[in-house]
Amino acid sequence: MIIEKIVIKSFGAINDMTLEFSENVNVIEGQNEAGKSTIAAFIKYMLYGFDENDDGETAERRKRINWDTGVAQGSMYVRVKDKRYLITRTTTPTDNSARTTYKEEASIVDLETG
Repeated sequence: MIIEKIVIKSFGAINDMTLEFSENVNVIEGQNEAGKSTIAAFIKYMLYGFDENDDGETAERRKRINWDTGVAQGSMYVRVKDKRYLITRTTTPTDNSARTTYKEEASIVDLETG
């Protein structure tokens, strides 16, 4: 699988960021707290979502839901052999009087056939 492009709509402290990757080795560099680990966590989120059993104070979901919008959302374009796919994922809080729960939606679309 080759990641062609990621579009981060809202994730952690990042809003509206697009990164395009080459087929070869890609390096993401930056100062401390620039978002490198957040980008890596976003790619993991796009492929696997958040761990449902991770609900402690330092839970991944708690760290990665966007700090301004309260939503994690984005898309990723990938290529597997000769097929291209668009993966989208959104996690939003749902209002529950007992505790905050989240609704997660994900889709994978074959870009050739829809």
